[in-house]
Order: sequence, then structure tokens, then C-alpha cells
Amino acid sequence: QEKAATIEAISYNEAAGRFEYQVVRDYREGGAAKVYYADRPTCIACHRNHAPIFSRPLWDETNANAAIAATLASLRDSFYGIPVARGVDIPNAIDDATDRANSYAALQRIWREGCETPGVPEEEIACRADALLAMLRYRLAGNRHPAPDRESPATAFAAALERRWPELWPGGLALPEGDVPNRAPLAAPLDPRELSEATAIRLTTIPRAFEPFMPRPPHEVWQAPATPEQTRRLVEGLAQFVADADIQRLDDFLWRQEASTVDLEASCTITTVDLANGRREIRIDCPGPEGPVLHGYVQLQRRKVLGGAIRHLQIDGQMLTNLEIAGGAADASDDGRLGLLLKERTAGLHARLPDGRAIRQLTIEGLSGEGPHRVTLTVADDFSLVLDAVAAMREQARSGVSDALAPAPMRRAALMPALFAVLGAEPIDWCCLDAAGMPAAALEP
Repeated sequence: QEKAATIEAISYNEAAGRFEYQVVRDYREGGAAKVYYADRPTCIACHRNHAPIFSRPLWDETNANAAIAATLASLRDSFYGIPVARGVDIPNAIDDATDRANSYAALQRIWREGCETPGVPEEEIACRADALLAMLRYRLAGNRHPAPDRESPATAFAAALERRWPELWPGGLALPEGDVPNRAPLAAPLDPRELSEATAIRLTTIPRAFEPFMPRPPHEVWQAPATPEQTRRLVEGLAQFVADADIQRLDDFLWRQEASTVDLEASCTITTVDLANGRREIRIDCPGPEGPVLHGYVQLQRRKVLGGAIRHLQIDGQMLTNLEIAGGAADASDDGRLGLLLKERTAGLHARLPDGRAIRQLTIEGLSGEGPHRVTLTVADDFSLVLDAVAAMREQARSGVSDALAPAPMRRAALMPALFAVLGAEPIDWCCLDAAGMPAAALEP
């Protein structure tokens, strides 16, 4: 707020596993800005889930409202570097982010308290380690879970929750609604330079029905997970606390390691279609039932791989879609051998099965001859390194060497450094658990 020289901020405190509410006073040119913690009980009166809140669509208090956008544009085209004419994309992204944030407090409670086993710390550690493995497997596989007929993820985690949930949350774990009612302060543009005091007071007066402190019913009530699907949902929620950069680094590290591999062969139909400018498209159809099921295509220009996609891949009941061909080359010999690198399109990770194993290469042989053609998928069990590393983290927790799996908030900056250290990855600087050098926290007077 420029006229008040004040900033109100919500920031995530990883060490505490919660959002903090802060105020910066005297934030102006020539001022002496100071940061204070706001009175938390006052903030929580509106921020029921201890998290950011936002309005429901159509977000009429933002410049998604054409009247507000026109009023702002009459002053200048952008504010703080953000153009006025932005439509609904930004408020929609903010709404999505606040919806995710409103689950954090409940997820942190589940991580911290759901694994509690009084008098048996080994079981608590095993429970959190099991959840961590399920999270890492899910993220590495491009946000995919193993098939329902395979071993369910996080079985120890699910068993602990089934035991503890009735004691902790017998009526369910309620998540208050994080969206407040949509309010339209302007129905038509106005000239802010000719704004009367009476109009300004009217515009800043919020009817009681729109006040954020008004009671809001729960958005949903989480019950004890009774099915693998419900456990998977909790795993997906907890997996949000691990940064994309951490998963990318883990994926790259595992890719460089030696690991046992297995070749899975399929008999396929290969069709070559000539395209413009000397390009050609190789269409792959491996129907099964023996061997992998695979449908996709790759485009070439001479021996250079231009790109392509695997629309459908199924191995041992595990299904992958949305894979891209990210590289590869045709063999210079005359046998028509083509080696391809697959990546998960959305996350940019190496292609992995939902059980964590990596697909190191897709090889097509005999392109220059008559079919049927042989397609080979080379699968590496590099996720076993993660299994061993998390087992070592359990030992460290039992011996008190590490608190990463302790009954404390889930801290990505505690879990991931411990994991990478056991794996033997090159150390990096991590944020943000070390409070050394930070000024003492001060409550707003």
C-alpha cells in the first residue's frame, strides 16, 4: 500500500512447516523499512487453513474485471512491471496456487502426527521413510503411480494412518474453505483523479457477507485412507513439498549411475512415410500381447532424429503416455538400426515406469528390411539406489545422526540433502533451514 508505505506479506517457513504473516512498515523512498510478524491469531481469523486465501471466480476485485482494468489503464499501462491488460490467466493461477496451499497445514499434520507410534520410534521412522519412497517414485515417474494390481505404494504409511487416524481425527480432518466470496467493487470504469471522498468510502466499505472473517463451511473433510487410491492422494499432496529442481537433479544423478538392465523385446509393424524436405516418419505399432505394447512415431532427416512421440507404452501392466523422443540416431551401417532416447514430456525427466525404473533406450532394428521388425526397450533398475539410500536414512534417524525423518515438519531442505549425501551426489548449498545471520523475529508493536 503506497500511501501507507506498508507491505503485507505471506511467506512459507520451511523450518516450521507453515506460512508466516509479516508486515513491512515504512517501505518508501528514504524510509527505514522494518519487518515484523503480524499477530497470528488475528490473521487466522480469515486465513482458516493458516494459508493464503483468494476469491472465487470471476475474481472481480482484480484486473480480470474489465471495469477495474479500464480504471487502472486510465492511470498507466502497468503497475510494478505488470501490464494491466492480463485477462483471467494470472488470477486463475493465483487461485490454483492458494487452493494447493490450503492443503499444506493438513498434510504437515499427517506427516508429523499420522506416523506417531508411542514407544516405538522405529515404526515412526519406517512410516515416514515409506511415504518418502512413494513420493520420490511418483515424482520421478512423471506423477504416475504403479498399476493397481502391483504392489501398492506407501503400505507402511497407510497402515500407520489406518491405526492412528481414529485416535487423532475421529470425525475426519476438516479443511476449511480457502476461497472467499467473489465481490465486484466496480460495475463500470471510473476516473480515479475525480474520485470523491464519499465514493471512495463507499468503494472501500465491504458488506458483511463478503468479509473474509465470516464463517465458511469446510471445503472437504479427509477421512482415514481406506483404499490405495486415497493413500495415493495423500502421497501426491506430500510430494508437493519436494521442489521440481530436486527431482530433476535426482533423475539426472540416477541416469549417470551404473544399474542392472533388462531388454524387453516386441515384434512390431513399422511403416515409413515420406514427408517434405527429405524428411521421413517412422510409425511404430507393437500390439502385444507378448512383449511391450507400444504405439508412436519418430521423424528423421537422413540419420538425424528430429523428434517424435510415444503415445502409448505398456510394460507388465504399467502404462505410460505423453512421452517424447528427445534424441537418438540411426546406425551408420546398413542394418537400419535406430536408437532413441525417451523423456516425459511435461516434466522433462527421463522416461520411467511407475515403479521407478528408467527406460534407457528404445531400439528399432531392421528398418531397411521387411517386417516384422524387432523393437527393444532397455530398462534400468536405478531406482534401487533410492531404495538403498532411504534405508540408510532410516538407520541415520534411528541412531540420531539425522532428524530428516523425525516427528517434525516435512522439510525438503532436510530430506533431500540427507538423500543426496547417502547417494554420494556432489553437495550443494541448500535453503532455508539455517537461521544463522538472520535478525531476531519481532512481533509488530
